[in-house]
Amino acid sequence: MKSVNKSEVRECLSPEIQNISSKELREKVVSAWTMALEQTSFDNLRSLGEHEGISTAEHVRGVTAIAIGIVKSIKNTFPDFSVNMDTLIAGALCHDIGKPFEYDPNNRNNWGRNKWKTGNPALRHSVYGAHIALNAGLSLEIVHIVGSHSVEGTYLQRSLEAAIVHYADKIFWEVLGRVKLDKNLFQQGGIEQKEMY
Repeated sequence: MKSVNKSEVRECLSPEIQNISSKELREKVVSAWTMALEQTSFDNLRSLGEHEGISTAEHVRGVTAIAIGIVKSIKNTFPDFSVNMDTLIAGALCHDIGKPFEYDPNNRNNWGRNKWKTGNPALRHSVYGAHIALNAGLSLEIVHIVGSHSVEGTYLQRSLEAAIVHYADKIFWEVLGRVKLDKNLFQQGGIEQKEMY
């Protein structure tokens, strides 16, 4: 198994990771991402691309910032509103921790050749991400966020923190998709918008 630089992983998750008050939890988040990357052909979160030229590092940081913003906005109106911010931030930073597995070119080639045996993909990122989060020693609350943030979460009752991360993820792609859509309306005469999360 190859080695991944933990300092580089920490840097890719900064500054949002610094909002986790527990140093131990911050290190578990870094270790979980390191573990996820070590099992694939990706070296870091910047080399793992999402959609429209956005790196996974940019995406998870953006979703985390949106999730924090949602909590702050609700607290402004309802001061008694309360969530576990460490759980929320760690869950948001880790929500796509299964993406290295799902997007690994070697896995994609294998699944494409053997899709009737393996499925294509064999596991989606939210399911594999829950596996990584469990193995990294993250709490069940954080594992739940990872496993339920995507379409698979429609079959569960999401916790409050998981619901916030789910909607933050959706907002991230809807807003960026709309910006891309508006740009392309003028350049190409229209573009089909897809669900990307």
